[in-house]
Amino acid sequence: MAELLFYKKVAVLDKVRHLNYSLKNFENLNFAANIQSVLLTGSEYIEASKEYPIVFIKAPDGSLMSVALLGFRTGQNLYVNKEGRWNARYIPAYVRRYPFIFSDSAPEQLVVCIDEECPEFNNEGKGVRLFDDTSAPSPFMNNMIQFMQDYQTDFVRTRAFVENLQKLNVLKENTISIKLGNGEEFTVNGVLIVDEALLNALNDEQLLKLARNGELGRIHAHLISLSNLKNFAILDVPKPA
Repeated sequence: MAELLFYKKVAVLDKVRHLNYSLKNFENLNFAANIQSVLLTGSEYIEASKEYPIVFIKAPDGSLMSVALLGFRTGQNLYVNKEGRWNARYIPAYVRRYPFIFSDSAPEQLVVCIDEECPEFNNEGKGVRLFDDTSAPSPFMNNMIQFMQDYQTDFVRTRAFVENLQKLNVLKENTISIKLGNGEEFTVNGVLIVDEALLNALNDEQLLKLARNGELGRIHAHLISLSNLKNFAILDVPKPA
């Protein structure tokens, strides 16, 4: 999974260059129609577990990432319908923050960037402005920056959570099999899930620590979420060309 997924032309948000930028409300989410999985932070697990299978996959750098699985074919997102609408109650925060993102070139300093090729940006004042007439961030932009800061904080905590699962050695690589109504079968390889036998084999001190820091609840949400795999067969309706 590419780190930037649907971002095409990322540029640092600049109060001169982007002074007159406005952002229209998103009515079409086709920009996310071809992503098979999306990063998910720990605070999203409860709501996300009602809609998506939550699994762990390897990042290009070899680390593990927590993701919501959105399809079983490469380039398939079963949750974006033919009208470009997200057909689930909860939309992952990674999708909701688009077209904004923090630059990771300097981890100690968060720099706001935008996807300049986002079609909802315009210079005609349609939607909400990014800056006011004094070149200060608009109320909308301030709210978005706060949302992104909260997301970044949760992302760091989630990374620590996943690293802890690795240290406890409770993750096991699996091949997920999905059978469609017409009998056709698909497999998704390279996903990791928490093995319940390994989890139950932890000692009391380890389990108590997981419970007290809230990680045990997230593990249970992850395990419960796997039941959503059965919905893939229902959602897999071909979209018109």
